[in-house]
Amino acid sequence: MVDNLFPEKQGNKDVFKDSGTASVELKINVTACSLNILLALISVLTKNALILTAIPFIFGFNLYSNRKLMSAFYNAKGFLFSILAALYYTLVYPCAVGAGRKRGNKGNREKVE
Repeated sequence: MVDNLFPEKQGNKDVFKDSGTASVELKINVTACSLNILLALISVLTKNALILTAIPFIFGFNLYSNRKLMSAFYNAKGFLFSILAALYYTLVYPCAVGAGRKRGNKGNREKVE
């Protein structure tokens, strides 16, 4: 009973367990968005529109991977909200997460006394 109150004393039994902030779905979302941006840039630089044909498949895989979240959006507020939330989650949110990931813990490097 006491061990449940102090999870840090249980060791690293859940070291490979998926956390909420770094879930597989979120990693797929950020990767898919980054890959789509990269493909769009490559397409523009090489003037090859055929590269763009991969984007709908990557976007579809991202939506499929996040289908539980998309369903939760729909169940919470309905169709219009779910569409807008899905667009935000797949197109805007990954940029913020990716920027935060790229920055890393640079802000936490100061000594804490």
